[in-house]
Amino acid sequence: MRDDKKLIIPDYSQPLINNITGLENEQHVNSREFTILFVDDEESVLTSLQNILKEKEFKTYFYSSPKDALRFLRSTKVDLIVSDMNMPDIPGKDFLILASDISPESIKIIVSSYEEKPIVLDMLANGIAHYYFMKPWDDDDLLGILNKFSNINLNLEQSKIKQYLKSFSKLPAPKAISLRLNKVLNSPDVNINLVVNELEYHPFLIAKVLQIANSVSFGVRKEIYSLREAIILIGLQQLRTLVISFELLKKFFDSLGSRYQNTINDFWNQSLNKANVARQIAIKWNEKVDRDLVFISSLLCNIGVIAWLYTEPDTFIAFVHQLRNKEITTYEAERKLFIFEHNKIGSILLQLWNFPQKIIYIVENHHSTKIDDPYIQIIQLADQLTNPEPDSPHNPIIDPLVEQFKEKLNL
Repeated sequence: MRDDKKLIIPDYSQPLINNITGLENEQHVNSREFTILFVDDEESVLTSLQNILKEKEFKTYFYSSPKDALRFLRSTKVDLIVSDMNMPDIPGKDFLILASDISPESIKIIVSSYEEKPIVLDMLANGIAHYYFMKPWDDDDLLGILNKFSNINLNLEQSKIKQYLKSFSKLPAPKAISLRLNKVLNSPDVNINLVVNELEYHPFLIAKVLQIANSVSFGVRKEIYSLREAIILIGLQQLRTLVISFELLKKFFDSLGSRYQNTINDFWNQSLNKANVARQIAIKWNEKVDRDLVFISSLLCNIGVIAWLYTEPDTFIAFVHQLRNKEITTYEAERKLFIFEHNKIGSILLQLWNFPQKIIYIVENHHSTKIDDPYIQIIQLADQLTNPEPDSPHNPIIDPLVEQFKEKLNL
């Protein structure tokens, strides 16, 4: 039967600046200049950048020597570091690793040629760089990226969350990658449909692939929230390489105690279960909605919970203990124990990781009691069906739908 329903995707184009916990009492605008350090061994490139930026409201520094740039970083606060990849003295990858040790709170962009794509994607996968910009660049595109990260940095500072996120630059590592996924990826007649199907058993990998696909610029920029589109952009060969680098992230995961490992694995499994239910709801929803957007947004709604675990482990254990002993409800515990609510942390993290604004908006507002948005309503309904909490904030419009969709989905 032909589906005549029009696809509904609300307008999420407005940036998130004033809707962050802690901003209510910070009405003033942060007037400090956004500070950028450019490092490139080609003097002509630095001269070109100086000309592009000479009338812009950034405080800029330019170094042709990565060694001199590292010395500079030890004495000067920098918000953004933009580094060339191919430098003879210290390669860009090594430079950014060293720069991260000196200035972990700085946002980092790597600039390179297309030929260096495998190395760059590995840097994005491992949290060494936040964004990849390709040479030669379009001046307007470059200025757009710099303005974007200036706004993100303003959010981080005004919400007092910048220091809090220093220890959480990477998405959390999962349990081991399945042999089946590796077999599908390395098959001589690999099929993208099979790859998508297998990746959906690995929510951590889905998040990383979407992060990386939205962190590269190949001339044409568009927001990507479809796993299929992300794989096409990255390429199957590079995806194979990335899966290997993801396995290496397990070294950090394995260094955690079993209590933390189990918590992270349980988190991803619960998130995947809810995302699958949300997608089933989307299929039967009375409006036509984008199932990819529903699935990915639902999967990432509680990413802020893992940020608690990484940045405040002792508080997180106390949080889990109180919930297990039924001493307090989830949302009472959240407001009592943590500085930032999980949806606020999650939205800021996804901004830093270059996720589409559509997803960021849904994650930040997924507990809204008033927003009339079909995607948020679907996710709230999936939450009630998979993990019902009596005090979970949600739009009351979904309450009569719970029993209805239990029957529709045979839950």
